[in-house]
Amino acid sequence: MNASHRNEVPPFALSVALVVFSVAWFAGAAAWFLTNRQSKDGWSATPLPGILVLCLSPLLCITVGFLLVQARRRHGDKFTVLDWCGFLGGTVAVLAGVFLLVGVLKALSAAGIFPAR
Repeated sequence: MNASHRNEVPPFALSVALVVFSVAWFAGAAAWFLTNRQSKDGWSATPLPGILVLCLSPLLCITVGFLLVQARRRHGDKFTVLDWCGFLGGTVAVLAGVFLLVGVLKALSAAGIFPAR
């Protein structure tokens, strides 16, 4: 029985990971904003690592958020302030990431690259 508990990730580590992924998304958004001020379409001047951070951080926030909720329920703990900060940052990252994705798809559609629906 103890072997299963040794392989678990502690909830505090998940909270820190959620905050880190949220901060990483905001750093990627800042890179996107700074590099695309003079861009014609508003997104293509961002370097690939910045785009990867913008795309992958919301997915990681969702995944780590679900893992954190399960870990807290399994341990019977209440959510801490760090958990709530991570949830807030992750939610903002996911919602803003969806907003940016819709903007990119609209730009591709206007350029004739992505078919309009």
